[in-house]
Amino acid sequence: MSIKGILDYYYKQIIKECKEKNIKTIDKNIKKYFKTYNFEIKDYTTINGIPIPLIDTEVDIEKYKDFIFNLPQNIYNDYKTEIKGVILFIDEFQIIKELENYLESFLWNFRGYISNQRNVGYIISGSMSLQDKLISEISSNEGTFGNRMISII
Repeated sequence: MSIKGILDYYYKQIIKECKEKNIKTIDKNIKKYFKTYNFEIKDYTTINGIPIPLIDTEVDIEKYKDFIFNLPQNIYNDYKTEIKGVILFIDEFQIIKELENYLESFLWNFRGYISNQRNVGYIISGSMSLQDKLISEISSNEGTFGNRMISII
C-alpha cells in the first residue's frame, strides 16, 4: 500500500460519483494532470529538420496530495448552486496502517486539509478492535484530531 495508491483510489471514486450525479469532471481530469506532474525535457528528436522535445513526466506526491485532498471542496465551490455539500464515506480506513512510516504524517496532512473545508463532511469507517492503536492515533486527546471526532463503536 502506498500513499499514491490511496490517492488514486480516492480520486477515482470521487470522479465516479460525480459522473453518476451528472457533475462534469473533464476540467478536473485535465487540471489533475498538469497540477500534479513534474515535466522535464528528456531528449530531443528531429522531424523534417524541426527539433521536437521529448517530455518525461513524474507524479509529484505533494502536488498530487494537495490536488486530491482539495478536490471535494473545489467540487463544492464549482457546483454550490446545484449541491448543498459533499459527504465522503471512507470505509476500511484501517488500511492506512499499511503506510507504516508515512501513517502519522498522512493523518496530520489529512487533518490539515479537511479542517479548512466548508460544506464537506467525512465519515470514516473501518473494522478495528477497541484496543487498536489507530483509534487513539486518530481520535484521542493526543491523537491527530484531538478528540474532535465523533466515535461510534
